[in-house]
Amino acid sequence: MKYAVDKIEDDLVVCEELTTGEKITLNKNEIKGDVHEGTIIIKSDSSYEVNNQEEENRRKLLQKIFNKKTH
Repeated sequence: MKYAVDKIEDDLVVCEELTTGEKITLNKNEIKGDVHEGTIIIKSDSSYEVNNQEEENRRKLLQKIFNKKTH
């Protein structure tokens, strides 16, 4: 499953599943990698890991769709 980080509050990370829109809340220490808003996280088995390539691909797609620079 793929999630996008929606917001971070203290050590809690609110994520949205990209296909269903389901929201989950994780503790920051449950996620392997550097997390920020917009980060793409992949769940495999019972672990969550940041996927920088997927995030970059998604940003490029959004840039193409909206024809403007995203950050």
